[in-house]
Amino acid sequence: FAHTSGIASPRESGCLADTTTTLAACAELILDRPLGAPPGAVFAYGGFSMQVAGRVGEIATGKPWVELFEERIARPLGMTATTYVSATNPRVPGAMVTSIDDYGAFLQMVLDGGMYEGTRVLATDAVDAMLADQTEGAPVVFSPYQRYVSTFPVLPPADSIRYGSGVWREQVAANGSVLDAASPGASGTSPWIDTERRIAGILLMDHRLTDAAGTYFELKRLAREAVDRGVSTEPAGRESPLAIEAVWPNPARTRTVVSYAGDRTGPLALAVVDALGRRVLSLERQALLPGGHQVSLDLRGLAPGAYRVVLSDGRQTTSQPLVVIR
Repeated sequence: FAHTSGIASPRESGCLADTTTTLAACAELILDRPLGAPPGAVFAYGGFSMQVAGRVGEIATGKPWVELFEERIARPLGMTATTYVSATNPRVPGAMVTSIDDYGAFLQMVLDGGMYEGTRVLATDAVDAMLADQTEGAPVVFSPYQRYVSTFPVLPPADSIRYGSGVWREQVAANGSVLDAASPGASGTSPWIDTERRIAGILLMDHRLTDAAGTYFELKRLAREAVDRGVSTEPAGRESPLAIEAVWPNPARTRTVVSYAGDRTGPLALAVVDALGRRVLSLERQALLPGGHQVSLDLRGLAPGAYRVVLSDGRQTTSQPLVVIR
């Protein structure tokens, strides 16, 4: 799955698109082809290596891939709208029907190190391995980012954007930890997580990503700027006495916990507003004590969508985004 095995993916999809065969038979056809390079010699991104990895999962567990996905991922995350196009030959590199809510739950789980709403879905080590560089420095023979870097100067050189397991390490810290892990798809659907800002996003579309990559990178830039800027009304240059430190889980289904802090005592109002700025949920005003505090919000009465959690002490207002899913 690190695409260093030497398995070469031709331009045609071959058995990946064959819904009449099985994953086992497709993997055998792929492995009967000559290798494109000696194992470990190069990095060459392609769907055939992903398909073989899916078959490895079947052999390791003794279960069909679709059953394995349902048991280990879909059911614990409540991904009821997610299915493979073919149950017998599921196209591991990209033939799944899902919803933005289901995909959001998966991204939140990865962002939270394998936990989702208090339940352990993946081991921490598994998530760490997913996000770590698995290419071991192999020369990059093919990467979709080779098409993007000349157009988008915000990206580092193509051969420095390395691969984990199922994710690209678009932005990396000096110590090697991933800051922006992404998985842009050929047909446009492109998810990412931002570990620095603790946010996840998905661009859902049906369009060639080579033509729409600008939209994808611009959307991510705007999301980063919005989070960095916030909506605090405190004048620049003054120490902020009020802050929302975290809203978790986010996205959330039925409940979220807001962590906030303030350095003075005073009346406090906490509310949730919709995209039009209408207050849809509010708490009674309460004393804001110095230091950090948490409050739990019941979201069962809210429709799925994007909201903001707004905190005010009468003089200053600050907010953080909140996404409600079902």
